[in-house]
Amino acid sequence: MSRFVLDASVTLCWYFENQATAYTEDIFERMASGDEASVPFVWPLEVTNALVRAERRKILKVAQVTGFLEELSAWPIQVDTTGVARTFQEILSVARLQRLSA
Repeated sequence: MSRFVLDASVTLCWYFENQATAYTEDIFERMASGDEASVPFVWPLEVTNALVRAERRKILKVAQVTGFLEELSAWPIQVDTTGVARTFQEILSVARLQRLSA
């Protein structure tokens, strides 16, 4: 068993199969075989936002989104909550100093 960082775009390819690649399928298989993932604190928001947009465009139904999110909740995915504090402190400072978006 190993641990890796999981991106929202990879996660969404598991649901939107027409966007799947060999890489996203490999990551899915790793998760299915017991590997664990870490995700940044914005990951749940990114996944949810993409799903709700698909709902609004009538690509997905509410029940489909609910089912997918329930499935994701059962996977060994650890959300990094320390990023929230860093956003309000360090990232804000760097964004101001470098004139960048957060």
